[in-house]
Amino acid sequence: MSDRPAIAASTKRIVRERCGYGCVICGNPFVHYDHIFDYSENREHDPSNITLLCGSHHDQKTRHLLPRDRVVAANQNPAAITNPELVRERLSFSSPQTSFLIATNRFGTQLSNGDTYTVFAVNDMTPFTITLENGITLISLVMTDETGRVLLQIDKNEIIFMPSSGDIEVIGSVITIRESPRKIVLQLELNPKDDLINIKRGHLVIGNTAVVFSDTSFSILDSHKRRNIVTMSGCSFFGGQVAHSISSPLFPGMCMIQ
Repeated sequence: MSDRPAIAASTKRIVRERCGYGCVICGNPFVHYDHIFDYSENREHDPSNITLLCGSHHDQKTRHLLPRDRVVAANQNPAAITNPELVRERLSFSSPQTSFLIATNRFGTQLSNGDTYTVFAVNDMTPFTITLENGITLISLVMTDETGRVLLQIDKNEIIFMPSSGDIEVIGSVITIRESPRKIVLQLELNPKDDLINIKRGHLVIGNTAVVFSDTSFSILDSHKRRNIVTMSGCSFFGGQVAHSISSPLFPGMCMIQ
């Protein structure tokens, strides 16, 4: 087991702000925190030696296919800073009032800088949250199996764990997170001009509970027995910091949504 300490949240924020919230090479907003010069060389998390790289460029650097000199140069002139349309114009929300659309369900809240909004809470877990930092939308997402083993994890746009077959695709304002090439975990479209986050489709698994989004509704399923517990459509509400709180199962065949 490594005795390397975790990078402090305050250090990560310094790095995010300096890099413009995106990979310094291409501007992809879903990133790894990478030590430009290996941690083993100085054994400290100096923010000036840490940069943001997307999954592809992080892998290339790890395999020595991406020259360090190029990373150093990009760190001094990050893509997301020089080209604001890569991150800020796609992920930036200027109004504190943000609306979420899931199929035909609309809900919303007021988000101030630093606030976190829980889209779904399942029992004592918060598998899907959105944080507003300097106007930038940061997504946190976690999926687990019935034993609690993490299948996929993103924390404030940082890729913590992604299956080898998974990927994150960002095309324009549409973000698609896949567990495998044909299995979409979450697809959402950000529309800062209308202060709207449209959760278009997906399939989140948290233990024995699955949350499935479609064009017309979203459903809560017992993923073990593949049984539909509840389906919601046409709902609308505003306020609070939690959209859906799911307690499942209360006892076999039942689920409570608040």
